[in-house]
Amino acid sequence: MKTSRFSDSQIIAVLKQAEGGTSVPELCRQHGISSVTFYTWRSKFGGMDASLMDGPTQGTAGREPTPEEAIRGGAAERRPAEGSTGKKMVRPSQRREMARWAVEGGRTSIRYACQTFAVSETCYCLH
Repeated sequence: MKTSRFSDSQIIAVLKQAEGGTSVPELCRQHGISSVTFYTWRSKFGGMDASLMDGPTQGTAGREPTPEEAIRGGAAERRPAEGSTGKKMVRPSQRREMARWAVEGGRTSIRYACQTFAVSETCYCLH
């Protein structure tokens, strides 16, 4: 993600100038930003002051972090489960044998067994 050229306090200062009566096009020219950027800032930082800057932004208190925030926070690291080797639990040949056992025992049809154990019908019939 691209970092901003402006700090939060600078953004709030620009928004305060707009509240003070300076026109938006004039502010955009002075600070070298587009009007879209200004209105994005206003929707994000509108109504904030310096005391609220240190805490969470509006609407983030008491909610789950987004996937991007979780990744940045290191909460989304991939680790195998405790006691796991990280390998597949059941190999395809074992799934095929489980499907064959279910069909031969008269418990289910070939189609349903293959669907249940994630085995293609072609693989089931060829082996």
